[in-house]
Amino acid sequence: MRYFIILSLLFFSLSELFSQGPVPITNCPVIKINSGNPTFPFPQFLEYAAGKTLAKYNAEGVTHADMEKTMREAYEIMSHRCRYTGETFRGVPYITFNHGSVPHNFNTFVSEGDGYILIAAAMFADQPTFNGLWMWIHDNRMSKVTKYKDCQPLRPTQKTGEYIAGWDCDETTPANDGSTHSAADGDFDIAMGLLLAYRQWGEFMYHNGTLVKDACGNPISLKVAAEKAIKALVDTIPDFMDNKQFAGYMSGVIGVDGYAKSGNTWGELTMWRATQNTYPWANALPTLGGNYGSHYVDYNAPAYFKEFAHFLETEGNATPWQINQFKRAEASSDWLMGEAYKQGYIPSIGKVNSSSDGSAFTFTSFNSGEDFRCAWRTILNYVWNGNPTETWDPATHQVKAGANTFERDMALRHANILKTPTEGGNLICKKMGASPDPGQPRWMGVAQIPQSWNLNGGIMERAGSNYSVGTGAPAAVASGDLELIADMYRQSELVWDDASTESKNLTDDERYIKSTPKYFHGIFRILGLLTNSGNLHAPKDMVPSANVKVYMSVNKTYAYQDDNINYTVQYRNYGTLEATGVTVTTPLDADFEFVSANKGGVYNASNHTITWNVGKIPGFKSDQLAKTIDSVTFIVKVAKIDNPRVCLM
Repeated sequence: MRYFIILSLLFFSLSELFSQGPVPITNCPVIKINSGNPTFPFPQFLEYAAGKTLAKYNAEGVTHADMEKTMREAYEIMSHRCRYTGETFRGVPYITFNHGSVPHNFNTFVSEGDGYILIAAAMFADQPTFNGLWMWIHDNRMSKVTKYKDCQPLRPTQKTGEYIAGWDCDETTPANDGSTHSAADGDFDIAMGLLLAYRQWGEFMYHNGTLVKDACGNPISLKVAAEKAIKALVDTIPDFMDNKQFAGYMSGVIGVDGYAKSGNTWGELTMWRATQNTYPWANALPTLGGNYGSHYVDYNAPAYFKEFAHFLETEGNATPWQINQFKRAEASSDWLMGEAYKQGYIPSIGKVNSSSDGSAFTFTSFNSGEDFRCAWRTILNYVWNGNPTETWDPATHQVKAGANTFERDMALRHANILKTPTEGGNLICKKMGASPDPGQPRWMGVAQIPQSWNLNGGIMERAGSNYSVGTGAPAAVASGDLELIADMYRQSELVWDDASTESKNLTDDERYIKSTPKYFHGIFRILGLLTNSGNLHAPKDMVPSANVKVYMSVNKTYAYQDDNINYTVQYRNYGTLEATGVTVTTPLDADFEFVSANKGGVYNASNHTITWNVGKIPGFKSDQLAKTIDSVTFIVKVAKIDNPRVCLM
């Protein structure tokens, strides 16, 4: 007898989806995703301005529910590198990330990691964790600030400006020590984390529903923190010689020449400022950062710079200089990517050097732990915003009218090598693992992406880590290649290195959820998962909205003629605003005969559809997820056997 295969999407079980395993490490915070009534709760599953994602184009057999569960667990696993410090103020426990006491931190308890975890906590709307992290960063890494916990100044004699994190310092580090100077990648990510937090929770910090005030009695403002951290990247600071004579202005982390620098005391990329007439006040060179030299191009973040400019323009109470500096940095960073593209490189680049007058630029590889990041905050600008309508003039060092495709061009080139990883011009095709089974087949494709390529596409570090998989996600999305996007997501789900010393004593399941990833392996896993699934959105797009999605499940996988089949249609509002005027309509296959529908579902015989007038679906509030989810059911009968397969579209 002939029978019918029924294809459908699975839907979520709340008890299964939101269970979070025990934290294996003592002194590690318990995460609270979507706490504090965030504006943009996780997840959203929305497309970006450019490219395609799994939000709309699910990989076969991988539902939103599957992806949500994976990403929640990935963030929980990443958070195992966090530690409570033992300090608590106003009920907020201070938290560090990647402290030296955590295995495999690679001696990098630095501002770079602070930025990574701030962004992750904000994206997953984990308010208590974010609060503890930020309060520790503020009271330890920053200089020329008043500490939250005791209303005392921190390094008030620091020569560099306030609100830029020292790359490797804490509260006890003296002013002007080298470790109090900044590293630009950490600066950019910390500022982005603060801006994301402001978008999520509004102006003031709340902890478990209570407004948090500093020791001076002032409410802690996330908006003020974001504004100060962003402005500090471009503010000029007067610098004086030992004899108190004025030397010149330090230029923050964006140079007077309009290019990003590697830190606040690093030199600018060019010497343009010394001879230009556009900003005559800037001709004199400071004692700190007055030279010029190579720049870590993987620090460039045009996607961030555009967001910072937008924030300052719309609500940041900024000067024209501050706004324009970010517009210049965005344009110059995109332009440098275009120059690297013209020279035949892929976006795995360590350094860029310039002639003194800025007329010629050369790119070089640097380090397998750095270069792979060049593809991240750069191509993301195209994903978030599409191709720009302005570009960079390297002669005048100003933004000018004119569209370009710099980031998109590089994204497509990078997507090609991600899809078919090569070594020496040949496809990589080999067995997997350090000690593969002799009978194992050889593999090619995304599974062979190395930790880092050099700028020519040669392998710099073969280790099968998730670094380039994560930072390559914007390129995959930009390409619109759904097979590549799905494979990149899968690889991010599967691969990270574990640092837990107790894994050997755990069950297989505990070895997963109780894993402590090595440094980098948490953030770049999350980056790949969020980006490919449509959940890494620009701050300007994190606005209150209704976001309703509909899913379907079925009570059997095959049926015979005259059998009844029960369907459940589930809908969920992922947004924070109430959805109104909602109707749900499902077409029926021509081989199905309508039997019944619950909750007032109306069958239309003329077009063979069922429609429910749902009306309103509440928006998300913390701890009220169930109110945003409901379902309807209907029953059909298999009426014909003309076709071997029947499915709902």
